[in-house]
Amino acid sequence: MDYKEAISRMTDEDVVTILCDLGSDYPREARNSLIFQTVCHGGEKHKLYYYRDTKAFQCYSNCGHFSNIFNVVMQAKDCSFGEAYKYVCEKLGYYFSSTLRYGFQEESIDNSFINRFEVEKVKAESIVIRDPVVLKRFRDLYHHTWVEDNINTRVMRLFGIKYDILDNAIIIPHYNMNGELIGIRARYLNEDMVAAGRKYMPITIDNILYNYPTSLNLYGLNINKENIIKYKRVVIGEAEKFVMQHRSYYEDSVAVALNGSTLSEYQVHMLLDLGVETVVLALDKEFDNPEDEKKYKEKINRSFISKLLPYFTVEIIWDQKGLLDLKDSPTDKGKAVYEQLYSDRIILS
Repeated sequence: MDYKEAISRMTDEDVVTILCDLGSDYPREARNSLIFQTVCHGGEKHKLYYYRDTKAFQCYSNCGHFSNIFNVVMQAKDCSFGEAYKYVCEKLGYYFSSTLRYGFQEESIDNSFINRFEVEKVKAESIVIRDPVVLKRFRDLYHHTWVEDNINTRVMRLFGIKYDILDNAIIIPHYNMNGELIGIRARYLNEDMVAAGRKYMPITIDNILYNYPTSLNLYGLNINKENIIKYKRVVIGEAEKFVMQHRSYYEDSVAVALNGSTLSEYQVHMLLDLGVETVVLALDKEFDNPEDEKKYKEKINRSFISKLLPYFTVEIIWDQKGLLDLKDSPTDKGKAVYEQLYSDRIILS
């Protein structure tokens, strides 16, 4: 059986078996929960809650939210997802399968990236917090091309978009999830800059380059964080415009952007910390023929699904009806097209 079947099959007695084996005393009972000792971090207080309705855990001491029992085991035993999965199956007498079906294809899940998380965490903690006063040199003007691209001016204002008259560029501030300025990018509008491959670039002010490692952040999380926590869902796109288009369509948007086409270990942990249960991939269209589509599916499996599926329900917005052009984001063609694409999304199981 796969991990989702294991979770759905798991009884209260099974959960008690695992948690007691990890070192907890027999749990205390509340109306809809079992309360264990905090074996997740080696504690003794009864502050690790298991909620029967969602089958999720919450450590009210140090660790926070765990979306399922495998995450608790990983934390308690300092092991990979594969090792936790095998441990639970063997302890409960479940059939253990080394492969999980993605929907796109079947192959072994690679969880080795989780072991690199601590390195990324150190890098994230060293990101320089910038003084937002630097943004005052730019104008609160909103370029017509972005309005025509389905981003309304209220949303541009919300995201702090500005305009650089001197360089004819749209200024895009980047904030961490706490709302602190960590970088500034520009969307240059002059044809010579676009032709030179400098369409989107970090800006330099007074010899200071306002860049940062984008793999250690999710653009738009500072704006949409409360919605993501509320709905336990996130829609992941590639670029800043995707997030602003999505927010223009939906006031309760749960969109964020990678600022690239790969997903990092740190970004996965950010989603776990927020209690996300469902991840919707809304990546740019990178194929216009069957051969390229097959190659792109392989990339999605390798770069995204293998990292996400152990922890989340994964849904993919995939243009199966030719509604998008090559390189389009799912939000580029307007709200009606996006909603059709979303309705046709692939849900992996």
